[in-house]
Amino acid sequence: MPRTKGIAHIELSVTDLDASAAWYAALLGATETFRAASDAEDIVACALREPISGMVIAFTQHGRMEGGAFTPRRVGLDHLAFGVADEAELEAWRARLDELRIPHSAIDDYGYGLAITLKDPDGIALEFICPPRTT
Repeated sequence: MPRTKGIAHIELSVTDLDASAAWYAALLGATETFRAASDAEDIVACALREPISGMVIAFTQHGRMEGGAFTPRRVGLDHLAFGVADEAELEAWRARLDELRIPHSAIDDYGYGLAITLKDPDGIALEFICPPRTT
């Protein structure tokens, strides 16, 4: 069986490329590593690299959008989850979200993990999640 090295990147369709790139860069401390436009495809796209994990998150702004606002109830992306090591790290993310004035949930205990949920500027559902409490 051919092998993969994992997920190379995730790419989200957004309504405002510059706004989304700035929002995620501030949230994740990420830097832009790529930006290009294609007149033939009627798109502009960019990619950010998160400095600690090396995760790449990319964004495409299409000249013509289909459908309506994001909803996890439409076939496609339900949500994007960022894994964190433990509850202390999750608490640090809660403080970071508060610092950036990004609305978010409380820390929820799902049994299989502890999580904070939030939405990006386009309403795309995001989550920070860590393993469950062991006590």
